[in-house]
Amino acid sequence: MKNLTRIGAAILLALLAMLALLAGCRAPECAETQGVSHITGPIDLTASSTAAAVALYMEGDSDTGLYRSAANNLDFSTGGTNRLNLSSSGLVFSVIGDLNGQKLDLDADGDTSITADTDDQVDWELGGADVFVMKDFGASTVTTDTTEYLFEILDTTNVMTAGTNSLAALNIDLGIGNSTAGTNSVYGILIDNISQDAQNTETAIALGGTGWDVGFDVAGNVIDLDADNDTSITADTDDQVDFEISGADEWVFGADQLDATDGQIVNIGAAGTDFTTAGGLTLAGPFSMSPGASDTAVVSGTTLTPVTSMLVITATSTMTATHNVTMASCSVAGQFVALTCNSGSSDITISEGSTLEAGGAIALDASEEDVVLLMCNGTKWLKAAAFADN
Repeated sequence: MKNLTRIGAAILLALLAMLALLAGCRAPECAETQGVSHITGPIDLTASSTAAAVALYMEGDSDTGLYRSAANNLDFSTGGTNRLNLSSSGLVFSVIGDLNGQKLDLDADGDTSITADTDDQVDWELGGADVFVMKDFGASTVTTDTTEYLFEILDTTNVMTAGTNSLAALNIDLGIGNSTAGTNSVYGILIDNISQDAQNTETAIALGGTGWDVGFDVAGNVIDLDADNDTSITADTDDQVDFEISGADEWVFGADQLDATDGQIVNIGAAGTDFTTAGGLTLAGPFSMSPGASDTAVVSGTTLTPVTSMLVITATSTMTATHNVTMASCSVAGQFVALTCNSGSSDITISEGSTLEAGGAIALDASEEDVVLLMCNGTKWLKAAAFADN
């Protein structure tokens, strides 16, 4: 800025000198001594003037010189274009000119400036270091490994030794007006649509590399997921995550539980199938189950060792008598298994003993499609429930 002030002062001095020379010596107050004009009274230029037809100019060059654009304004033009205006508001340059890559200092100690000494790039220096860099992507065709940025912020954070400190490379602080009509949107950052290219992977926002303790902090605000803004993820209640679908919170994750708020159905595996061998649900901890159902062929004396949570038992013998089988011991507390008898099988009895506590033997009637639910206590199976279709 100090350079611009010096330029302005030099121009003003030149204008004043030209004013004295161009005015001539036609007034009684003017006397000529040794070829020098002396003016002792004011000069009143009554004719109107513009940038293209100035009031004072060199002979033959009427569009370059001094004129008045309005009351209390003094202007200078070249080639019919206003270049400088001086008024009560200060000095205003219409065209600063071509710096040709030279630094434009902005502060008193010369360490804050704007420079364009690299072609098609503008560097903003603050405190002696380039902090902002603006440039284009360079060559229209790239044939080598290239990393380019249109706008880059470069700085090193302070060494903080006390206090509660917050440093941000970019802070957006918008004041919102009180709108009274219209369909209005206000964005802190708006990333517009782009034309996709099958050869490129287009990413709107990416975190480069590691080192961030938090990748993305929304501070309890809504993350919209669909176009009409009624499906979202929110954590505006402490230690709780709400999943909104079609305008209502359908799933709520708390610290210790998951709530389905509106009778949601969970399909595991193929659609409409609760458990299949190809897909299912595996839970660990106090409630444990393994996906899938398996068929187990037995004869009298067989020991059952469940490996899935649904065990379909089929007696392979052609005899019509009931088959007596036993349960193997278990070791995972909370594991459960559902036992049922194949409708084409003979009836099956599961004997009570050291590995099964059921209040007596368990009878599975093949024709009635009986089901019994066993739960492991860590060492043996306990009868939890029984269902008979009779």
